[in-house]
Amino acid sequence: MIYLIIRNHSDDFIKIVGSAINFPDGNQDDIPALGRLASQYNVGLHVDCCLGSFIVPFLEPAGLSGGQDGRYKLLPFDFRVEGVTSISCDTHKVRVLRFAL
Repeated sequence: MIYLIIRNHSDDFIKIVGSAINFPDGNQDDIPALGRLASQYNVGLHVDCCLGSFIVPFLEPAGLSGGQDGRYKLLPFDFRVEGVTSISCDTHKVRVLRFAL
């Protein structure tokens, strides 16, 4: 994804959007790398935290964010990351699940 942003960047960019702990597979975009690009291009970085955002902030203080053998390592995704200008945290996909059942 980083390569595609670099390759397709233009002066028309106003914001980069990344996902930190997306639904339903729990993947995380490289928010620190996206933050560096946003700072370099002088645009905002929005982080869509989805449902996982209600759990992930507690994993670091609990000592569970370091991963296991290089897997499951969580990267910073919040306002500690230079370049992050906005964050959304919501449970909108929970409502979708209810209708899917």
